[in-house]
Amino acid sequence: MSDQKRRQNSSRFKKNFSGNVKFTVAQRLYNDLLEARDRLSVNTYLHLIHLVIPYENVHTVQINPTVFNKAHSMLGVEELKLANALRIHEGVIARMMSGKKIKNVAEEVLKRFYSAMKLQVMWCKQGVWEASVQLGCERGELQQLVNATTAFASCVSHFCAGRAKMMYKAGLKTPQDVAKCEPRKLMQAVTHLSYTSALQIINSAKPPLRSGKARKSSIGGHRGGAQLSRGGHQENGGGGLLVPLT
Repeated sequence: MSDQKRRQNSSRFKKNFSGNVKFTVAQRLYNDLLEARDRLSVNTYLHLIHLVIPYENVHTVQINPTVFNKAHSMLGVEELKLANALRIHEGVIARMMSGKKIKNVAEEVLKRFYSAMKLQVMWCKQGVWEASVQLGCERGELQQLVNATTAFASCVSHFCAGRAKMMYKAGLKTPQDVAKCEPRKLMQAVTHLSYTSALQIINSAKPPLRSGKARKSSIGGHRGGAQLSRGGHQENGGGGLLVPLT
């Protein structure tokens, strides 16, 4: 690779990821959001909290089986659906409490869900102090988790908003607009979007049209979208962010 080409690529990456989602995290975040799209539970905050647990902090998490069990026992029906989807059930917790190795669930999955459950308790109990008493864990540990997750959640919002903002400016304001768009046109509207990612975005807008349940709400027209768009500097990701249109 020539020095000029290398400098161009370096400049591009610095521009795309400065102050937002790191390049090493972008593709993984995209894949997680894509996977969650079809089974996202909006009846509970736990799934959304789980999606914004920072990847880079997970390796430092030390699971306390007693705290894990307490937090799990506080989950409602909707929260338990997410736990079951991750294959975290009472059998897994029983093995954890007895000190046995968990074989069918990755350690990182357990750590992220453990962190998400603690944040869920804080959300419901309205504070770090109450949650620490309820769970029997240190307040400092919970406060650090809140700070790290809040920062990463802000990055995720910018990551999502950048693509939506560019599509909105290009005239793609509804699911119908996106579904009818040609991949090449979408690639021109969204900076550095690959052909494969363009097809994924277009195809994600088509099922609700076929089922007759498409909504005509604008991508950026609702209050949440407007809030995200104001700070959305992340206009580019490793594989292209699938904008949730439904």
